[in-house]
Amino acid sequence: MKKLLFLLVTLLSLSAFGQTKGVIVTHYFSTQRMVWSDVDNEWLFFDNNDRTRRSCQWNFTLEDDGSGTVYMEELIKDGDEYELVIYDWNITPIGDCDGIDSKFIQKIDGQKGNVMIQKCIVDGVAKHAVSIFLPETRLFIYFDNFQHD
Repeated sequence: MKKLLFLLVTLLSLSAFGQTKGVIVTHYFSTQRMVWSDVDNEWLFFDNNDRTRRSCQWNFTLEDDGSGTVYMEELIKDGDEYELVIYDWNITPIGDCDGIDSKFIQKIDGQKGNVMIQKCIVDGVAKHAVSIFLPETRLFIYFDNFQHD
């Protein structure tokens, strides 16, 4: 509860005129195929590709009215860019991490989905992850800056 309160106070203290802005850089990427299980009444995930290096910068703006944007730009390879228009977001703990869970419409094709932005403290260092759920195309995309051996 203290973590959640700290995250809320931090976000609110960074707010200017009802708006919160942030930048996250991630260095790794993976995708999974999502399959709905009627038996378990939840999504099941199956690896699509191995975790690979892909550096991306995430710029996000969150408004007090629940709207906002998330803009991703690949920093090295193709320079891919994606923009997500947020229409509902909330602060929520995600596992042992603090997070923001939001619903979006993908600007390029109008597809709806969810994006979760996580901040975890690992050995005293802030680590971030961005998880994107696209139920319409049954795709889960995961970006992070966690170092794995």
